[in-house]
Amino acid sequence: MKITIDRVIQAIERNQNIGIIADYDVDGSTSAAILIKFFEFYQKKLNLKIPDRLNEGYGPNTRIMNYFLKEKINLVFTLLRSKKKINWSHFLKVSPIKRVQNGNKQMQHLIC
Repeated sequence: MKITIDRVIQAIERNQNIGIIADYDVDGSTSAAILIKFFEFYQKKLNLKIPDRLNEGYGPNTRIMNYFLKEKINLVFTLLRSKKKINWSHFLKVSPIKRVQNGNKQMQHLIC
C-alpha cells in the first residue's frame, strides 16, 4: 500500500496524467466518484474509461490501454476485477507501466 500512496503523491506533485478504468455497477461507479473527488481536491483532472460490457467484458482491455498509452497517462487505477485476460507483457514492454496490486482484490494500480 505504501508503494501506491507514494506513487499517487508523486503523480500529484509532478502533475502527471491519471486514468481510471471502472465499471458501471454500484461499486465501480462509487469507487470512481470517490477517486475523482479526491483528485479534484488537488485540482487534478482524470481520464475515466468504462469498458463496453457486451463487447469487452470487465476490466482493462487492449483498446483502453492503447488509448491511455496514446494519451500519455502516467498512472492508472483499475477499480474492478478483470474476468478477461489481458496481455500485460505487451504494455510493460511499450510503456513505463509497472503493475502493482495492493491487498484489496477489488483495486489494482498500474504504476508508471
